[in-house]
Amino acid sequence: MTDKVMKSPVKRGRPCKLTAALQEKFYQAIIDFYYFGEACRISGISRSTGQRWRNKYPAFAAVISKAYDKYYENIDEEIERNRPVVFQGRRKYSTERHYPQRERDEKGRFI
Repeated sequence: MTDKVMKSPVKRGRPCKLTAALQEKFYQAIIDFYYFGEACRISGISRSTGQRWRNKYPAFAAVISKAYDKYYENIDEEIERNRPVVFQGRRKYSTERHYPQRERDEKGRFI
């Protein structure tokens, strides 16, 4: 009888928590203007785990990169939409963002 250690074809240990659903939740948190640590908390992982996964898994790093690209696009759109209007030397913000459903007359006044 030989005492050989047989390797099991089944992978042992706890499965990784990094799933497609967690990556989607993380992506959504980043594009909703949350910081990295807050996105980790919303996804149910610690910040250190998020940083470790970013360094260890290139697919997760790609998700983070895409999320930050979308985040910067959203910031640019938000800045354009909320750009202040200078009127008589005072800064006023556009009312379009507050009342988009209201109609205007030919002079641009609300009806």
